[in-house]
Amino acid sequence: QSLRRNNKKFPSNLSPFPAFSSHNFMAAKKTSFDLNQFLATRTEAVNRALDKFLPSEKTKPATILKAMRYSIFAGGNRMRPALCLAAASLGPAAAESRDTIAGLSRGLAQAASRDGITNPALLPLIDRLAGAQSEDGELGQAVAMRRRALKIAIAAYGPDSTNTAAAMLALARVQIELYRYLDAEPLLIVALTVRYLVRPP
Repeated sequence: QSLRRNNKKFPSNLSPFPAFSSHNFMAAKKTSFDLNQFLATRTEAVNRALDKFLPSEKTKPATILKAMRYSIFAGGNRMRPALCLAAASLGPAAAESRDTIAGLSRGLAQAASRDGITNPALLPLIDRLAGAQSEDGELGQAVAMRRRALKIAIAAYGPDSTNTAAAMLALARVQIELYRYLDAEPLLIVALTVRYLVRPP
């Protein structure tokens, strides 16, 4: 016969559930979440992606494409895509990406503390960290890392070295992803000029 039929209370020490009380629930650690900021950043990311994949207004038939783009970019906070991105950020791949970025950041801080913040030996680690940040959509942080790499390369190898040109190209790529073409253009010109002078066709 079951415990219920015997009107016996299930032994608390055998319960598969942890003890719960309103006090424990209220004492749980509180976390802050800025919904407006979250929506703003996700809206910007979604709009960048849509603009990238949609044909330009100048593409024929221009009238139809102009109407399509007007309808898509008419405004709104992109709540549905934001919810999808929020759900995806809870998955194992996203957690692994965040762990990778955190691990690389710690490794970079330790290496910089040990070898100096301008040591060119940091460049491979910075490159990996900036690449992980770009893949995770943290383009602003990736730009900061790429700029840091460029400063180190210029100080260590000079402005006309292939290492510096590679750092310029890496920074330009992120700027292009952010649609900052005016920031990317001079970097591309200098980098390609250096490569042309070092390795003429």
